[in-house]
Amino acid sequence: MYFNNYKKNGYLVVNNILTKKNCDKILKIIKKLKKIKKDTTDNDHPFSDIKNNKKVIILKRKNLASFEKLIDHEKILYFAQKISNDKKKIFLTKIYTKNAFDGDNEFYHQDFAYRTKTGLDAKSYMQCFIALEDHTLEGGCLKVFEGSNKLGLIKHYSVMCRSGISKLTIPSEKLKKISK
Repeated sequence: MYFNNYKKNGYLVVNNILTKKNCDKILKIIKKLKKIKKDTTDNDHPFSDIKNNKKVIILKRKNLASFEKLIDHEKILYFAQKISNDKKKIFLTKIYTKNAFDGDNEFYHQDFAYRTKTGLDAKSYMQCFIALEDHTLEGGCLKVFEGSNKLGLIKHYSVMCRSGISKLTIPSEKLKKISK
């Protein structure tokens, strides 16, 4: 069931990959990490008076240990390896925090577009997204266009987002075609 959906649509939904208890523990750790400048790389509102709202947290080795105990990487790797028929490894642990009422603060894009200059091959690249709290359309949730995985890497353009950060996006003409 899982794997047929992936082949057809390009994504896999696995409910409860983390326990509720571990999600709560992770959320507490994230709250603490949002206050540490050394692990953060991005602010929600860099040109305003709103302070200490970190959007992206890339964990350094010393802070990664607390997450390693709570995330079942073996379970995640099991699904990744099953759908790819290839051995996988964890490359990066990144936390993207989205504050309440931020709405959609991303442009439509393919995540691999940000990795093209890393030397990774698109076929060897796979990303796992885990929502720790309710993930709804009203809150600006992740949107995946079914079957878009079969299109390969689509040409992206660089645009400036509302917070002044350069982002990649797919042209609207192409989005209209793949969103049907």
